[in-house]
Amino acid sequence: MAALSATLRPLAAADSLEALTALLHRAYARLAAMGLNFTAVDQSVETTQRRVKSGQCFVAEAAGQIVGTVTVCEAYDPNREPWARATPWFYRRDVAHLHQLAVDPLAQGQGLGERLVAACEAWALERGRLAL
Repeated sequence: MAALSATLRPLAAADSLEALTALLHRAYARLAAMGLNFTAVDQSVETTQRRVKSGQCFVAEAAGQIVGTVTVCEAYDPNREPWARATPWFYRRDVAHLHQLAVDPLAQGQGLGERLVAACEAWALERGRLAL
């Protein structure tokens, strides 16, 4: 496959959360078929919206289509996200974490995931955080 020319940018208000959710479903379908449990396998549009609002969502766009995404967040509030208590790193103020990392299966293997992670690392470092 020829190298994909994709632009990384923050998620915009005009971007379709339905399309973003469909991308997540496609990207995680192989893991779901293996019986692995990931939220992105079958999450609703409402869950996608809640998750992207929890931090900074980046998307990769190629030919007018979103072909990749990731969301990077600062510390969770233990009073609002008690599910994360099993992982103390989620509450550290000096740490940022990412989730919903996905690349369309047709665009995988071209370094797009690495570029998305690098965008998260830069975002975290700008805020004096470690990126995990």
